[in-house]
Amino acid sequence: MSEIVLKVKMPLCPQPPPGGPVTPALQTFYRVLYTRENREAWERKDYHSGHMPPSDWFRMWEDSRGSLNPADYPLNCSTGYYSEAARGTFLNAAKNGRVRALTTDEAKKICEQAGVSAYPTPAGAFTYLLPGGPPRRLGTDRYVEFRGRKLADDNVEGGGAVIACVVETDGRMLSRAEFARAHHLQAE
Repeated sequence: MSEIVLKVKMPLCPQPPPGGPVTPALQTFYRVLYTRENREAWERKDYHSGHMPPSDWFRMWEDSRGSLNPADYPLNCSTGYYSEAARGTFLNAAKNGRVRALTTDEAKKICEQAGVSAYPTPAGAFTYLLPGGPPRRLGTDRYVEFRGRKLADDNVEGGGAVIACVVETDGRMLSRAEFARAHHLQAE
């Protein structure tokens, strides 16, 4: 019996301003999901990573003495490629004079990337986690493959990681052993 694979098509990726970094062709990317929150978000088709706060926005807000102009807060920053929702949350807090007094939910939301942190090679995702870290010890890490578009290099993660938006995926989450077999990687 042959396996049926369902491919899920996602809405188009966010488009940067003209001359921005988006690669036009679809590429294959690999991501490791190492928390329950990561796995549940993937199951919900909520394809966003959280990263460091957009320090560029905080600096701009202070330097401009509280600008509320969205154009002053580019999505592509030194710490990531942030979502429109992240910028909206930041500007709402700024409008209410609470940039330095964010709620926990707001602080999390402004760290939302426009895509996910991923690697262009299976080995990049496979070697991301520390061997002795909890996800690896407990066997809770899961690996996914998707087709998408690169938005920017992931300067926070480094090691060849990128921020990519998901265009299509079969939705499968593979265990470390399954991923290693599928991509001919050496598992410990």
